[in-house]
Amino acid sequence: MVKNFQIKQQGLDLNKRFGILLARQRSGTGALGTILDKHSQIKYLGEIFHPGNVGSAHNFFTYKLEAVKKDPELMLPERGLELLNGFLEWKAEVIKDQLPVIDVKYSSLHHLTSPWLEPAARPALLTHCINHRLPIIHLTRENYLHGFVSGRLAEANKVWHARSETEIKVTSVEIDTEMLLSSFRQTRASVELVRHWLGKRHFVYEVEYANLFTPDGNFSDDVRVELEDLLDIDAFTDTTPVFVKQNKAPLTESIKNYEQVFDALKDTEYVWMLET
Repeated sequence: MVKNFQIKQQGLDLNKRFGILLARQRSGTGALGTILDKHSQIKYLGEIFHPGNVGSAHNFFTYKLEAVKKDPELMLPERGLELLNGFLEWKAEVIKDQLPVIDVKYSSLHHLTSPWLEPAARPALLTHCINHRLPIIHLTRENYLHGFVSGRLAEANKVWHARSETEIKVTSVEIDTEMLLSSFRQTRASVELVRHWLGKRHFVYEVEYANLFTPDGNFSDDVRVELEDLLDIDAFTDTTPVFVKQNKAPLTESIKNYEQVFDALKDTEYVWMLET
């Protein structure tokens, strides 16, 4: 499956420096990731734990499949961080002397977890990053409604990251209000839990999706400066994202059953999400 595959069984450095872009799906990691990848001192490796990309040389599980053939005990959960280090070593020719940044969704945090873990305990990957003060960009999206609609549009278009407007054929979707409210509760609980895990640390930078870009579509200067400091890099020279938004239209146009959604949210704490 993988050409020139090698695994280092000795001398693995589990203190290898890397960064994490941490978020829920549809929170802007694609747009931010393309900006990070344009920086000469950063290598954005993308969503390495995505199960749909097995076989790609950029996928962690592609590496894992080959690694366990050489050392079957690497499949044991306590070897997860060692596998991640091996994956980064495997990508050394691509990374060179750049800082690798991996895109990790909340729902992928369990892949490197130790064999015994309480349900709400901090995953091993985050504990490792905290112990070694590795940079964490925590990207949130407080408007859960916009995130939900973006997800439904992506599913309808079968395009999760659109590079041009021509890829976006479907511009409006019908929303299941019961599913919508359930997703709001789940989203709030997961964001609060992740915040609890991360705490207030100087190497953790939380940024809100709405603050990533200015109203005219430019990368926010405040965010840019914070990222340069967090990642200890030179100034960004190209801050134009590669991907385009799928839900540019007002919610009244992108939600087919807008009135039904309005009625479901009007007497809730989420009503403000309809106005932005």
